[in-house]
Amino acid sequence: MNEIQVVNHQALTRTKFTPDIAELELSQYQLVFVCDDLMLAGHKYDLIKEHSAFVTRAFTHRTYQFFRKTTDGSAVSVNASQKMETGNLRVKGELHCVLSTQIPALDTHYQNDIMFKRYRTPLLRAATPVAIAQDVDAEGNPLPKCLQGNGHKKIYHLPEVIDPLEAWMYVGLRSYWDDLLDVGFAFEPVRIAEPEKERNWLPRYYHWRNQP
Repeated sequence: MNEIQVVNHQALTRTKFTPDIAELELSQYQLVFVCDDLMLAGHKYDLIKEHSAFVTRAFTHRTYQFFRKTTDGSAVSVNASQKMETGNLRVKGELHCVLSTQIPALDTHYQNDIMFKRYRTPLLRAATPVAIAQDVDAEGNPLPKCLQGNGHKKIYHLPEVIDPLEAWMYVGLRSYWDDLLDVGFAFEPVRIAEPEKERNWLPRYYHWRNQP
C-alpha cells in the first residue's frame, strides 16, 4: 500500500460512521446536544473538552424514553415504541459548540447508524429576561429630580421565555436497543426530576447524572 493509499485508508477509517462529513465540514462548528456522560461533569467529557465550547443548558422539545445501564452508568435515549408507551418525558442536557472535525470521533463513540443515530433535534431553552429601571427607589418609584443621576436603579425579572433551538443529538436506534432494554435487569430509567418552579411545559423531565 503506497502513501496515498494509506492516507485514503486512514481518512475512510476516521469517517466510517460519518457519511455526511463533506456537508458537515462546510461549517467550522456544529451544535451538539449531549445528555449523558459527555456533559461537563461526565466521565467522558474529555472526548469534546478540547474541541468545543459550552453554550447553554436546554431540554428536548420531543419526549423520549431514557435509560441508564446499571453496570457502568452509560445512558441511552430512545424514541417511544409500541412496546413501551409510558415513561415519555423531555430530557435535560447541554448544548455544546463542537468543531466539525471532531464529529467523526463522536460518531465513532456512538457508533452512528448502528447503535445510535445523529439527528437534527428541536430543543427548548428557558430564560428569564432582566429589565433595569434607572433613577428609582427600592419600590420602583421615580426618585425626586434632585436625586436622579446618582446611579439608583431597580432590577426587574420579567416572565420566563422559551427559546427554540436546534442541534444534533444522538438517539438510540430501536433496532439495536429494543431487545436489550426489554430484558430489564441491565437497564433502569434515568433519574426523573421535578422543576424547581411550576412550568406548564415541563411537569417532569429526565436528568442524567454521574454514578456516585
